[in-house]
Amino acid sequence: MPSNISEFKRAFQNPARSNKFEVFMGFPLGVADISALRDFPLLCKAAQLPSSTLGVIEVPYQGRIVKMVGDRTFEEWTITILNDENFRIRDAFEAWSNAINSHEGNERLLNDPYGTATVSQLSTNGGIVKTYRLVNVFPMLIAPIELDTSSNDQVQEFTVTLSFDYWETPQTS
Repeated sequence: MPSNISEFKRAFQNPARSNKFEVFMGFPLGVADISALRDFPLLCKAAQLPSSTLGVIEVPYQGRIVKMVGDRTFEEWTITILNDENFRIRDAFEAWSNAINSHEGNERLLNDPYGTATVSQLSTNGGIVKTYRLVNVFPMLIAPIELDTSSNDQVQEFTVTLSFDYWETPQTS
């Protein structure tokens, strides 16, 4: 543990900032128009750097529980989008969801329903510090947009929860 403030400041010179990030969404072909793709990084208000969990297999052995390493799982990933009156990005997610399983016909309209996503931590000068690439992404939940007559001076936003197979970074892949 640092013994004084000078030691701490020397060790912690460039703190990562939670508000410095960039997200790109690779929608499947034909799902999103070019303006939604172009504006997505600007209108993505919030995201997370993705997580993963190593499971534990508990094996009883002579009155004790021995813990063995299990399989890796990847939690769902949620993003928050600022909505505009064109609904471009929400329309893109709804079209993607409908192409995976159509509302009325219960049919898949896409041969390959998966996309990709990247989320990058940026430095204070805007350079990329670390990037996560999420593989085989698809939307599993497009959250409702709350409408409220008392919501003055507020911008509409909505969340999308995406599932994916795994993530990779240059440091771990």
